[in-house]
Amino acid sequence: MSQRNVPMVLVVDDDPTIRLVARDVLEREGFDVVDADRGDTAVKGFLSYGPDIVLLDVMMPGLDGFQVCQALRELPGGESIPVVMMTGMNDDESVKRAYEAGATQFISKPVNWANLGHQMNYIFRAKNTYEKLRVSEARLAEAQRIAGIGSWELDVSSGEMHWSEEVFRIFGMEGASEGASYEIFRECLHPSDRIKVTAAMRRVLAGADSMSLDCRIINRKDQTLDVHAEAQFRRDGAGRPVQLLGYVQDVTEKRRAEEKVRRLAYYDNLTGLPNRIHFTDHFDQAIERARRKNNKLAILFVDLDRFKRINDNYGHSVGDDLLREVAARLSSSIRTSDQVSRETGECIEGQVSRLAGDEFLVLLENLAEDRDAAKVAERILAALSAPYRIDGRELGITPCIGISLYPRDGLEREVMVRNADTAMYKAKESGGNSFRFYSDELS
Repeated sequence: MSQRNVPMVLVVDDDPTIRLVARDVLEREGFDVVDADRGDTAVKGFLSYGPDIVLLDVMMPGLDGFQVCQALRELPGGESIPVVMMTGMNDDESVKRAYEAGATQFISKPVNWANLGHQMNYIFRAKNTYEKLRVSEARLAEAQRIAGIGSWELDVSSGEMHWSEEVFRIFGMEGASEGASYEIFRECLHPSDRIKVTAAMRRVLAGADSMSLDCRIINRKDQTLDVHAEAQFRRDGAGRPVQLLGYVQDVTEKRRAEEKVRRLAYYDNLTGLPNRIHFTDHFDQAIERARRKNNKLAILFVDLDRFKRINDNYGHSVGDDLLREVAARLSSSIRTSDQVSRETGECIEGQVSRLAGDEFLVLLENLAEDRDAAKVAERILAALSAPYRIDGRELGITPCIGISLYPRDGLEREVMVRNADTAMYKAKESGGNSFRFYSDELS
């Protein structure tokens, strides 16, 4: 908002660790950082410092993130400030509330810290482009030429709309001869993004001076694209809105690059399964859900009997192919379409992760009783024990499975994994191709 040489981010979170890590990441990216641990303190900090971006947690004592975002939008200078909301809640209702409160962007926890600095830089660059748009249409035209951004204009009184050539390209159209209209944009919106776009347009039509959003479109050439859109009202001398000016940018390649980085960080390169880091993040969210709903969950520690013999006899290439097939069978054996049924109608949810080598972890949620985990273990044993056809050879291998249950066998991730590992080794000592539940006697 204010003129300064270094952009400033206001970080709002009641978790001091989140604030500390965010400060470290953003300062290394060249941002000034101020922080607040409560919603009311955040509003005061906004008025005192005039930050360029607000990074805002949803769940906080006192004013929550939704209320803070609404309050900021009502302050002088807060109408167009980028507000990026952070939350571990990925349900549609929370997303809808965030955008209706005025959020610019939505980041799910756990935060991908490796990407946060890039995201803030991107948001800040977009904010600068938006500010330049208000100052000069000529500068916008130059930005279009350099960045491939398409501009558009909407006459408020007549409803007539004009697009630049880049907008027609993004929407898979041949050119101005096909006509320009908001209806085309609305028709091309990805079904999953219509709620947030409709909410953003509702705010603009209700009197907000600006709009900034990221969404997906399916254009006239049936291409699914990620786009970033900005809009700003132009008013006459009496303050009446007369024209809506904006731009749209195809950011598909940027999103693909971000997804590639995310996959490298969170997924196993050999099997494509979630890796240890992903399991850690997913488990922390799962155990929070289990505490909230008073449900059980289970960790199944899966190890292959005498896998080293496969590598020694046939080579690592065959061993790698076998691990990929094991990963596919594991995923298939816990697929959500084949869950243990129960009267409540709530299904068991499972996720497979590769821990290391021939070790895998299976996380099961929404268990009603211990035997639910046993049924899944039996299905895994049957799936993995069937013969494999690898490189023209028929190979056989069997698994051992150790099971630990929350909350009976531990309340923390490390304890539950260790106990499942202990139970797995007891199953291996008993001859393999079996599963065993953890008990205190095993220790």
